Amino acid sequence: MGLIEDSIFAIYRKALEEGDIKQAKKAVELASILKQKIENEGFVDRIVKNESIHSIPGSFFKPFPYRYYQEEGVIVFGNSAVSLTTIENRLFSLFASNESTGNNIRIITKKEIRQHLWANKSVSPNSIRITILRLRQKIDVNKERPQILISIYRKGYVFFGKRIADNEQNI
Repeated sequence: MGLIEDSIFAIYRKALEEGDIKQAKKAVELASILKQKIENEGFVDRIVKNESIHSIPGSFFKPFPYRYYQEEGVIVFGNSAVSLTTIENRLFSLFASNESTGNNIRIITKKEIRQHLWANKSVSPNSIRITILRLRQKIDVNKERPQILISIYRKGYVFFGKRIADNEQNI
């Protein structure tokens, strides 16, 4: 197994030990998605040879650090600032309030997104997909293989981000 699989298995094992069946199921779902990516997209995990691995469970999924100014609709990460439209800002606020880390995976369902963005209005099923796509184009470095905003087939999305305070130095 590679580093990714080891991290997911460690999360799964820890969740079972703690009796957190819901988190264990999420780890299994993530492993299934990883398997699909490996098979469909040729994703290759780094092969470790003759190395002793001392990894902390979940350390592979290090969330990307960002600053978020909701009222202005601006996200800052590294030396880049991204301006969001009103709908993108509302969507990002949902993701920011539901951050996932390596040990705590939070799937935001399409139903939650629809409710948050449009409440009880009737919208096309593609509305969510297009809004996610536009946000992803602004925040994910690699549009072909997103690492910040991950799609979970038939479930929703996982956001790997960690909001940092303005007084924190390094992002």
